[in-house]
Amino acid sequence: MLPKLFFQSLPKKYTFSLKGEQSTGIMQLIKNPEHINQEESKAVLINSFISEYKKYLSPSDIDCSLHTWEDVHAYYDKYFHDEFRDFFEGKLDYWAQVSVDGKIAGWATFEREHKNPKEVYMNLLVVDPKYQQKGIGGQLVNALINLKEIPDLNAVHLLLRKKNQGGRIFYSKLGFNADPEYQRADNFVDLNLLEGWTWKNPALQHHEESTLTSSVMI
Repeated sequence: MLPKLFFQSLPKKYTFSLKGEQSTGIMQLIKNPEHINQEESKAVLINSFISEYKKYLSPSDIDCSLHTWEDVHAYYDKYFHDEFRDFFEGKLDYWAQVSVDGKIAGWATFEREHKNPKEVYMNLLVVDPKYQQKGIGGQLVNALINLKEIPDLNAVHLLLRKKNQGGRIFYSKLGFNADPEYQRADNFVDLNLLEGWTWKNPALQHHEESTLTSSVMI
């Protein structure tokens, strides 16, 4: 049975225009796991990973236990159910999703950093291949700020596969930079295959730079 708080919390939401499209995206911050369309969300995750990894990886590059793309499909099927379970059990703090024309187009999960509550770890961000390059990824990264959940958010961290060239390009465009010093445990991927990346809130950076400049002038 879900905690009572879930039933008292309606999703926060806003709309935005997709790049190069007349369609509108609806961003929602999900509070109640029952508001998540699991089949659509799982399909987005699987399609996102497989369509990208097929470009330059073999199944065994993803995990040594995988031999076929059917194995990879099952691997990410389990990945989704683990992610949903962690959100259901409260191990993940935020689930943001974008829908277009009534269908899930992308989603992301976040966890507050225990040492600094103004920073979050983005456990996962996936966008359906047919909706990529439409600005959805950037909206998901900024969701906690735009939805006023953490308006003074300092930074977003993530772990990325070192061989994920598409991911490196994607996150670079969103303002992330490689961050070798950022490390944390991951229960699904060998840490030797991962590297840290960090996005810093440009609004707060500009404020800090202005404050520093003023102090120097004084």
